[in-house]
Amino acid sequence: MLQIKNMNTGYGMADVINGFGMELHAGEIIAVIGANGAGKSTIMRAISGLLPLKAGSIEFNGKDITKLSAHARVEQGLVQVPEGRQVFGPLTVLENLTLGYFSRRKQGKANLQRRLEYAYTIFPKLAERKGQKAGSLSGGEQQMLVIARALMSDPALLLLDEPSLGLSPLITEQIFEVLVELNKNGLSILLVEQNAFETLSISSRGYLIENGNMVLHGDSKQLLSNPKVAEVYLGEEAI
Repeated sequence: MLQIKNMNTGYGMADVINGFGMELHAGEIIAVIGANGAGKSTIMRAISGLLPLKAGSIEFNGKDITKLSAHARVEQGLVQVPEGRQVFGPLTVLENLTLGYFSRRKQGKANLQRRLEYAYTIFPKLAERKGQKAGSLSGGEQQMLVIARALMSDPALLLLDEPSLGLSPLITEQIFEVLVELNKNGLSILLVEQNAFETLSISSRGYLIENGNMVLHGDSKQLLSNPKVAEVYLGEEAI
């Protein structure tokens, strides 16, 4: 479904990602892990079209999307949930969700209602809060909202950037349970997280990023027991 070859990208003259490559097959949850500042979010911004490549290519469902705009990628079914939640604070929960349907607006109001009902099924709390201003929600509720807003466009591939950031362990567990359920229902997921051990526990394969370079990749269970992963996250060499 997704294939990245020799990705080089960054900000201004500075290269952050150097020669990164990966692939994701339909129906997978793939983890991209690494310490804070490793370049994980930069990779996500490049995949979603918010950051141009300096070199390399991105293919999605067999099509080269390297030069495709961000909104065109959404229309193709590739949708990102950005880091830091980024709700439209002055708007209600319902208005935020409706904005998520913008790329599918030509499918009509009946389909909009079906997508809303689906979002409320996934996150019942949002149905209770649909008339409430998004900025007044708790951190966990806002994370539910931004995931549900992305689901409104009926994506084929969901990109999630640090969904557990700033959340309690209980809410984090709930969010990850929802991701597993969405995946069981056929949604492919690319998950970028600093919470490596939780992320690898729900993914099939993973990529470890360090200083803009991919240093390890493979089966998630094998990565969980790899001493290099412990070294990156514990700050010391595993004995």
